[in-house]
Amino acid sequence: MTPPAELPDDIAELKAIIRAQQDQNARLETLVASFKKALFGAKSGKIDPAQYELELADIEAAIAQVKAEIDADPRTAPVRPPKPRQTNPGDTAQASGAGRGDH
Repeated sequence: MTPPAELPDDIAELKAIIRAQQDQNARLETLVASFKKALFGAKSGKIDPAQYELELADIEAAIAQVKAEIDADPRTAPVRPPKPRQTNPGDTAQASGAGRGDH
């Protein structure tokens, strides 16, 4: 998702972003419906357990495709904040001033 400060001012570009998001939402809704059907089965009759595996494989493939499309499109790629710098709490050399040559 593009941060508001980075959104274009052009209405046509904004509409294109909205259309792309709507297309992705429609595909995700279809995936959810397929997942529910695979999980809970059809309303009538029992489903063969092997069918669950087929449905799950199809759903996983579709999810991977949607994720790839989202990441490939700069307008819809997720914005990930930078990871905070990790410090080593066991590093006493820095905390005590050792290693700086002030003996």
